[in-house]
Amino acid sequence: MVVTDVFEDIYQNFCSQELSLPSLPDIAMRVQKAARDPNCTFDSIGKVIKSDAALSAHLIRMANSPLYMSRVPVTNVRAAVHRIGVPGARSFATTFALQNLFHSYSQGLNRLFREIWEDSCELSALTAVLATFCAGFDPDDALLAGLLQDVGMVVLLGALADYGEDFPAPDKLHDGLEEWAPRVGQMLLESWEFDQRYIDVVKARHDWMRDQSDKPDLADIVTLARLHSYSGKKRSENCPLINEIPAYKKLPVGLLTEQMSLQALVDANAEVDQIRSMLRG
Repeated sequence: MVVTDVFEDIYQNFCSQELSLPSLPDIAMRVQKAARDPNCTFDSIGKVIKSDAALSAHLIRMANSPLYMSRVPVTNVRAAVHRIGVPGARSFATTFALQNLFHSYSQGLNRLFREIWEDSCELSALTAVLATFCAGFDPDDALLAGLLQDVGMVVLLGALADYGEDFPAPDKLHDGLEEWAPRVGQMLLESWEFDQRYIDVVKARHDWMRDQSDKPDLADIVTLARLHSYSGKKRSENCPLINEIPAYKKLPVGLLTEQMSLQALVDANAEVDQIRSMLRG
């Protein structure tokens, strides 16, 4: 089996609709719909969220995260929605719903699904904290963007699991996933009718020299957070230095460490760890 050929075949089957892309879970769709209503209020979107106990608990946890520094803890959905706002509630409902995608019934792929989920939670936490240093960016948007960037990998692996047990060992899948994940992720977010800024994030995966305009965007923040996350790891061997990429030059992220990682994120490590733990559930 040639791995890249298999993933290309899966991609073409998605294009021709011979394979169906995953649907956005019902609770996330209902929250999205409520948030788009011009008459949406904290109470109306809170009512939708309270219909799902697990989502309610997730929202309360996130409202008590370091992204919303407060001495008074949130203990109910109404207070959580007031603290984070309607856009934040919509983002967190989607992050909660995404957890179900990062999971496989195939024993041979389950470890890889889990590794991708762990990496995505780390990237999401780093991106959210990094956004707090960059004026004009919403940490809630950044958190969701970080979690979405690897979604194409998850969809590809889910489709691969349907091929049965005749697939390569997980360590042989890397190149095929890297090549096809951005295209599949883009297709998925388009089918979910996500904003273009999130689609751009998925397309930008590992495109270190991406330079769309002089003005930084959400994809630049995720790119910078991902490159920081690779610092000191084997993954960094074929990557540029942080100060060489356009995203770094556009964003006011401060000093670098001697290891060429972002000092601001190193200093905020406790906050990053707390948000990552909350996302992991």
